[in-house]
Amino acid sequence: MKAIGHSHVYCEMTMEKTANKDYAQWKCEHYSHYFDEISSDRNLTNSGVHTLKSEKYDIDLYVNNIDGADSSLPLLVFFNGAVSNREEKKGPFFSGVSLSNHLGLPSLSFSDPTVDNINELNLAWYAGSSAAPDLRDRIIFLINLFHRITNRKIILLGGSGGGFAALSIVDALMCPTIAIVWNPQTSITLYNQEAVSRYLKLAFKCPVEVDAYTYLSDNNIVHDLCHLRKNNNGRILYLQNRTDWHLKSHALPYANSQNYKITRNNGRWENNLSIYVGDFGVGHVAPSRDVLDKILKIYVENLDLSLPDGYIASEEMDSMSFTFSVDDFDVKVSKGDAEIVISTQINSRYPFKNPLFAFYVMYSGIKEIQEYSKNNTLKIDFRNLGADKLQVQAFVLDDGCRCFKKIELKL
Repeated sequence: MKAIGHSHVYCEMTMEKTANKDYAQWKCEHYSHYFDEISSDRNLTNSGVHTLKSEKYDIDLYVNNIDGADSSLPLLVFFNGAVSNREEKKGPFFSGVSLSNHLGLPSLSFSDPTVDNINELNLAWYAGSSAAPDLRDRIIFLINLFHRITNRKIILLGGSGGGFAALSIVDALMCPTIAIVWNPQTSITLYNQEAVSRYLKLAFKCPVEVDAYTYLSDNNIVHDLCHLRKNNNGRILYLQNRTDWHLKSHALPYANSQNYKITRNNGRWENNLSIYVGDFGVGHVAPSRDVLDKILKIYVENLDLSLPDGYIASEEMDSMSFTFSVDDFDVKVSKGDAEIVISTQINSRYPFKNPLFAFYVMYSGIKEIQEYSKNNTLKIDFRNLGADKLQVQAFVLDDGCRCFKKIELKL
């Protein structure tokens, strides 16, 4: 081990271990810097692991091929999702290194210091902790710094919790940027409640009984991206697997907050946002390496381009139907002197394909049916029914999925 300058420590292959970290696993050079001095540090772009030290916490970066790649190429910036089998591993945790090597692109990968320092925690969204309340601001500062040093445009990448991190900073960067995210969380407190409680308990030593949304807000932690985006400085390509529960719990609320109408296999651009709902597998599954390769090859050339229609579709992908629920439509009733009008109104933000509507009406042992059609309205003349109440079932059928709501009306 030998010193380089005032604030750097270099290690070759055999790298030091701490209680929670094992730098040797990355088999590369290791540099140590003081965070307050990095603005004038010429070694910051050297390939290898860089530890940025400060009084309260350190940030680990994996810098890859920044000096070696063509100066016109953008810088890929990666964020991790949840770390599997966390308690069996030691940080720092970096993603995207093999992808950037495969494409021959320079990259910067962030390890989340909150996850690095807490063995029982596998996800912290790069949102910070009581020990690192300014983590988001420091990440923004660092990416802006790398842009100034290299003059490269920025492509942020991350899935799930890493997608949250990319979305949370894209509009705060002072350089040309696109965020390419897949199946991201858009609100921490809408994620798995056990994971949220664990994050609050371990990262903030927070009492279990507190309201998570209020607590994070009161502690100035950016956690609800639906209420964050006040401008559209950066571009966002949002890839969402259509059988993932994140579609309804995270993608749709985010789209609604941006006044964006999700359509299938289209991904149109509006206000620097494109949401593409595709078939990547069953559940919370990321796009394949081939899909990401194809997308990155487009945006390496020009961050302002749009994906051609059907560009990331594949004949090999299974055709799986969307699964909507009773929460995705409402049944409205209006009553006049002689007629009841019942209408089924679907959620315009949900990507219905070709919804059809039907009604079953039951009164005094009699059933009447209005069969499936595009007509979402049922009109009932109740003057000659001879009944004092009606039971109505309103059905919606779309893309192989069927749901109904049942209402009872007194005449």
